[in-house]
Amino acid sequence: MPTERTLGWVQDAYDLKKIILVPSVVEEEERVTYSELSHRVHTRLEVGAGRPRWPWAVDGFIRAAHSLQLLKYFREDDTFTSTTHASSILSSISRRIRTLVGEETLEPEPRNIDAFKEVMLMNPQVVRLLFLLDQNPEGLTKYEIGERFGFVGEPGFSHITQELRIRSEDPNAEGSADKYARTYFRWLEQMGWAESRHKPVVVDNETRSYQAYYITYEGRQAKRRAEGLPKYVVYESLASRKNPFWDRERRIRATLIDILSSRDPMRLDGIRNLLIERLNERFSKKAVKIEIEELVNFGLRISRARSTYKLHDRLILDIPYLPPIGPAVPEIRPAEQIRWEAQHLSEDLLEALAIAFDSSRWRELEDKVLVIFEQLGYSCKHLGYHAPIRENPDIISYYLDSRGVFDRYALIIDTKAYRRLYTIPSNARRAMVSYINDNAEDMVRNLVPNIKFSFVSGKFGGNIPEKLLKIQSETRVMGSCITVEALLFALEQRRVHPASVNPMRLGPLFSSMREITKADIDSLYRE
Repeated sequence: MPTERTLGWVQDAYDLKKIILVPSVVEEEERVTYSELSHRVHTRLEVGAGRPRWPWAVDGFIRAAHSLQLLKYFREDDTFTSTTHASSILSSISRRIRTLVGEETLEPEPRNIDAFKEVMLMNPQVVRLLFLLDQNPEGLTKYEIGERFGFVGEPGFSHITQELRIRSEDPNAEGSADKYARTYFRWLEQMGWAESRHKPVVVDNETRSYQAYYITYEGRQAKRRAEGLPKYVVYESLASRKNPFWDRERRIRATLIDILSSRDPMRLDGIRNLLIERLNERFSKKAVKIEIEELVNFGLRISRARSTYKLHDRLILDIPYLPPIGPAVPEIRPAEQIRWEAQHLSEDLLEALAIAFDSSRWRELEDKVLVIFEQLGYSCKHLGYHAPIRENPDIISYYLDSRGVFDRYALIIDTKAYRRLYTIPSNARRAMVSYINDNAEDMVRNLVPNIKFSFVSGKFGGNIPEKLLKIQSETRVMGSCITVEALLFALEQRRVHPASVNPMRLGPLFSSMREITKADIDSLYRE
């Protein structure tokens, strides 16, 4: 049974000595709830002592112990128990340094415990970091690692580029992927597998010195040893709960890993066909290729020769039985079922009608929406997955009227491929507000005095005007939302009525503070 808990990725739990001791608070064959385990780790191991947010600190240590196979997780009742790995490691600790209230406190030395070295080298994230450091002997900063570590850019794996960090002059600026990089490096450092020192970084012709990470001779030996060990993959590590499509992404990646686990080289077409068969869902070859690349960043060794892929790792899969995702939502209307005749639109553009309801194809939707706006007469550029920080909206489109500066406007667009009604959740509103407030001054300075925003999806639901009003109250910018079908209808009518359906006439609709309908488009050329 899948769980909503996020496991497998660790931030801020640096002390391997305490991580090793986490299972020591669980009696042999005892199963404890997450709440009870948290309390014991906090009180007995003094994790988070003195911190008002101690549950966050404790959670990191529980995640770490679980990801290193020192704890076993039972999804059916959210409980944990100690493992045979933990028993082996704890029994090998011989140094006892002090006694507290009648209980002996152990101080392990991680780099001297062979059984612990083994579970470390079965962790995909540890091995991924060793691989990156080995491939870059000139050293990597946490920002350079964060570009290729985890599901970069997805919610829960945000990343700040090194150039952006330096230009921001904020010493604490970092994304979640960068924090993961920092945490796992501290683990490698304690194992003697990596070290840190400063290296010069050049940005804008200015050289600065930043902390970088380097693999050691012992680290290279550990990396080679890791190639012969299986990798422990837990279902809950395949997407963050911050991802609005977390369960779907986990299912896709778990199924893809299972397909690749055959160990035989497989062509991309074959992998795609098996995904479609098992999940009862459409996937483009591009989407499958991207998912495989994400699994490499996750920490699996997958090689590619032309269009053939091979998984080189043996795996220990902690993945529950997963039924298929299920057929697409009935509301998906292919081109032949729309209620108006599309005489001037290509099949490639009309495919956006189905893509809008397929959350695995969100990248394709963004690309197609950008093309539609360009054909409507806008000047467009990507802000989303093509940009360094994916928490941005996806596209910015400009109407640059040469006849009058005051008719010009910038339209900030956020696309969402979603199987159900899209309700513009709070994270999407925050991203829109943040982008507008951070960039409005620059847009006005570049002779675009008017700013608007719009959300594009397959179908909308919930109190949309209220959601739009919340954005307007924080930005003083008015916006709208529009379905892919209505957007395509606008493009169809532009081909027929270019003098009436154009960016100047569409402008008021995009600031209408409601959903733009087909009737609204009709009104542009029937007046």
